[in-house]
This record gives sequence, C-alpha cells and structure tokens, in this order.
Amino acid sequence: MIVGTVRQRGADWFVEHSYSLHSEPALAIVSWKVIGSRRTGGLAPDLVDGLRLDSVSDQDRWQAYRQGEYLTLFTEHQGTIRKEPLPCPKVRRGIETRYRDGQWERYLKMEGWVRA
Repeated sequence: MIVGTVRQRGADWFVEHSYSLHSEPALAIVSWKVIGSRRTGGLAPDLVDGLRLDSVSDQDRWQAYRQGEYLTLFTEHQGTIRKEPLPCPKVRRGIETRYRDGQWERYLKMEGWVRA
C-alpha cells in the first residue's frame, strides 16, 4: 500500500507520493491529477490540502477513512515525476558525511557509519 498526500495547485487537486532515491541525494515526488471523487456519507473526511490517503491495490483510486465512511479519489493513471534535492543535514565541523542507500550517514570514530 502506498500512502499519498492531497495537494491543491490552483483549481486542480493532486495526490502526491514521495520517496528518496537510493543512487543520489534527491527526493522523487510522483503526482497524479484527481479526476473525480466520491463520499460514502456525511462523516467521510473533507477534501483538504494535506489529507493523508491510502492507495487502493491495482487501481487508480485513493481512500481516506473516518468513522466508518470513506472519501474516494479517482486519479489519472499516468503520474508525473519530479526530483527535489535532499540537502545534507548539519553536522559538526570535521565530521565526514555520505549519501548511501537512500539516506545521509555520518562517520563516528567509536561507532562507524551511522544515520545522520
């Protein structure tokens, strides 16, 4: 299951999912445009910017659940991907850092490479 976030850009709504790349210090953000929605009742969540959604397996649908009712969003099949750089976190002067397997690490003399 993929977790997405609702974003509004102008009059359009999008569902975004992000993940870090393993080969380079960047965040990949996939956006799908919302083409329809359905609520199962009055207690279903409202469509607001920042709402967290779960993907529906093998379909172009996303759902948010509250008190027994769903908000279902239907999206385009083809999403757009953009990359944003993941800057190195601040560490003390003289500490060696590297990007490896999707995360920043720093080198500590007593412990070796640890997550930064």
